[in-house]
Amino acid sequence: MTSNYRDYESEAHELIQHVLHLSVERTRQKTVKDVVKGVQKVEWPRGGEFTVEKGLEAIEKFVESWKIGESWKHCIDFLIQREKLYCYGVKWSEPTRRKAVPKATASVYFYLLVHSDDAPILVFYVVEGQRLVHRPENTVFHEVWLRNVVQNKLVIAAAATVALNE
Repeated sequence: MTSNYRDYESEAHELIQHVLHLSVERTRQKTVKDVVKGVQKVEWPRGGEFTVEKGLEAIEKFVESWKIGESWKHCIDFLIQREKLYCYGVKWSEPTRRKAVPKATASVYFYLLVHSDDAPILVFYVVEGQRLVHRPENTVFHEVWLRNVVQNKLVIAAAATVALNE
């Protein structure tokens, strides 16, 4: 019985080694394009041609490429400039005919860094209430991120209303 166990153990060990080897090889063969499917390529302005308006237009083009429901509406605002860093806010909501003014919104903040005249600007974005910093070329945006922000705000508003009424 002990020898059968050792046979199974050695076979299992060989199988695991083989699977790990194949996994490592496949990972080496993949490119960033293969790993991040669904990312839309947007031409961001180069540093020398960058203006606040061109940044806004590029962000608009980028967020329009996101695969989210048509019920979501957004507006983009330029917020602030600090030296070579430009900050924009994209506010999202789901207005309806019955409730044109939503009870809660979700924001996505874009940071555009102009580091040199001849290179494309660096672009990062953060979803409100999250710490993870995303790069447009590396991240597929998910509608659930917006929905979670809105739902969390509604829960907090309901809790605050109950607390104030006590």
